[in-house]
Amino acid sequence: MEGKDKPDDNWIVKVEKCKTPDDFLTLFRDSGIAGDRWKKSKNFLKKGTITIEKGCSEINLSGLVKAIQIRFNGYRKFAAWMEGKDKPDDSRVEAVNKCKTPDDFLKLFNDLGIPEVKWQSHDWMQDRAKLPVDQGGIGKSLAGFIRAIREKFGGYPKFVAWMDGRTMPAVPKIETPEDAIRVIREQALALGITPDELLNPEAISLYIRKNPALKEAISFFK
Repeated sequence: MEGKDKPDDNWIVKVEKCKTPDDFLTLFRDSGIAGDRWKKSKNFLKKGTITIEKGCSEINLSGLVKAIQIRFNGYRKFAAWMEGKDKPDDSRVEAVNKCKTPDDFLKLFNDLGIPEVKWQSHDWMQDRAKLPVDQGGIGKSLAGFIRAIREKFGGYPKFVAWMDGRTMPAVPKIETPEDAIRVIREQALALGITPDELLNPEAISLYIRKNPALKEAISFFK
C-alpha cells in the first residue's frame, strides 16, 4: 500500500501489539470508540474522539482501520476473530441468496429476531425494525436485507407473494373506464371480496399494496 492508502506506522505498531480481543477492546476504548461501534469499520472510518483530561480531541481513525485490514486480511475477518468465530457472518446479500425456499427465509427472519409475520410489511422492515423494542422495533436496521430481497425478487411485494405461494397478478393494459372497472371486478373476485368493499380507503390501501393490477385500475380514476 502506498501514499494515502498506507496506514500510519504508529497505528501499525499499536495493532501489532494487540494479541487478544481484550487488547483490541482496550485500544478501541483509548481511541474513543464507544461500546460495540468497533464491529463495523464504517462507524469510525472518518473521525473518532479520544477523551483527554481537559476535554476531547478529534483524531482520524482511518489508519487504525487500514492497519487492522492488513493484519487480518479484511475487517470482517477481524470482527469474526474478535467474537471467536472461524469466519465472518454472511453479508446481507449472501444470507438472502442462500435462501432457496420460504422455510429458509422464515428461519433467517427468526434468527434476526423478526416477530411472527412482521416480515410481510415492507414499511415495518424498512422503517420500524430499527426502533427500540419498547417502540415496536427490534433495535436493528434491516435496510440491507430489504435491498437484497428487492434485487433478488424484483420488488418486495413479489417476494411476499412468492412466500405465500402466489404469483403477482400481471398489470393489464387499461385505456378506458370500462377496462378499469373490469379489472377491479376481476381482482376483487380473486381476492374474495366485493367491489363495494374497495370503497373503504383502509381496504384500498391494504389490497393495492400487494396487487399492482388493482392499484393500476384504481389509479385510472384519480
